[in-house]
Amino acid sequence: MRFIAISISLLAAAQAFSQKLEPATALRWSKPFEAISPTVNESHLVLLVITNDDPFQAEEHTPSPPKSGTEKSGTEKSDIKKSEGELVIEEPPVWCGRLLAKAIGKALKVRPDLNDNLSLQALSAGLPPELTAGVPSNQPARAIVFLCDTQYRLLALSVGVPDVDQLLQMIEDAQDVNQSLLLDPELTHRDLVHALADRNQPRLARLWRNTLHEITLAFDAKLDKPIRVKDLDPTVERVLELDAALKPAYELDVRLRFGLNDATDHRRLVILEQHPQARLAWCEALTPFVASFNMLDHWRGLVETVWGFPPITAETDSELQTWVTEQLPSNPVILLISPTQQAALLPWPPATGGKRNQAWKKVHEQALAHPYRSVNYQQLATLIHLRQLRPIDAVASPPIRYIMLDRNTSTPATIRENDPPGRFASMLNRSRLKTAEVEAPNR
Repeated sequence: MRFIAISISLLAAAQAFSQKLEPATALRWSKPFEAISPTVNESHLVLLVITNDDPFQAEEHTPSPPKSGTEKSGTEKSDIKKSEGELVIEEPPVWCGRLLAKAIGKALKVRPDLNDNLSLQALSAGLPPELTAGVPSNQPARAIVFLCDTQYRLLALSVGVPDVDQLLQMIEDAQDVNQSLLLDPELTHRDLVHALADRNQPRLARLWRNTLHEITLAFDAKLDKPIRVKDLDPTVERVLELDAALKPAYELDVRLRFGLNDATDHRRLVILEQHPQARLAWCEALTPFVASFNMLDHWRGLVETVWGFPPITAETDSELQTWVTEQLPSNPVILLISPTQQAALLPWPPATGGKRNQAWKKVHEQALAHPYRSVNYQQLATLIHLRQLRPIDAVASPPIRYIMLDRNTSTPATIRENDPPGRFASMLNRSRLKTAEVEAPNR
């Protein structure tokens, strides 16, 4: 009996000791773009990963508490239970969460100085079923990783899921930019662009070196006067210009490297872009011109240039929802759709043209006689989700230009660019007659 009591005592002591050896801290993933405490170190970095996971599904499934290991097997769990105080990287609730957490863990072993100077944020921003006809999107998984300072100024980026080596290079590049911004408050945008172009040029092959040189010359030619980085206020047009300037080089590059021939190879290219090497040169050529950009304003534009469609988040727009609720009982509602940032810069209806364009102009004026709002895909997805309307197919071409909401149906009526203008005019006339019939008994 004494032997059994001693054994039980030793077992209890061993369990207590093993619990003390459990990791004492965990690096957790926080909400994207949340305010960073002003007391943190100026060298603090924010790593933000944006994926094309379903945003509404991600919002419903909150991440589980941090674990001491993965869920696969006892062997994997024991790999992470190493020593007291060791940092554990929580897995973000995105498709590449395990890969990214593993890369970050390895990077922090090489750079333990970052343990208290790195914040992790994850954002699901893919197309939800509300915009893909009610079925999950069949797009391959995508991810973009940004490194920012505490003011969410962009310092480095990677298209695809970086491994430990790529992540360490990103961290070094980000610290390089951050140090320049901190040491010289009067730093001009031109000086920053040239410094980063000189830094990145030796890393590039001849095609990309020439492209970077040409874009730098074009940048200098358009620069009217020196602008301090802290006064920089870039525009959506600037992001689109940079993407257009880099696109020919990227298309030629992927054809040479991967043997891509035409548009049918697009899906294979998207899959290749899950690895950062596919767009690495593109990122190196782009970074000098977008470094220091405020990501609060420009993350959507940067993501859209890579993905080819607008990112959608789980954010709510209660003002639009309230307005639609107030209008629908007595009027059909017309939504004017801006599918992409590029489309938002183009006039609609077409300013000039033949009879068809003139017809669209008249129908557009007729539509504006109804209660209407201009909305983008983000607002549209949120509205469909909140009101539980029937999903639409926003991915199909050509793009949707109008949506009509009626009080008697939960199915939005969609009007695309190639639809006959007369079809939309007939719908507007019928809705006007129905409204008049409803209002007549109340007069």
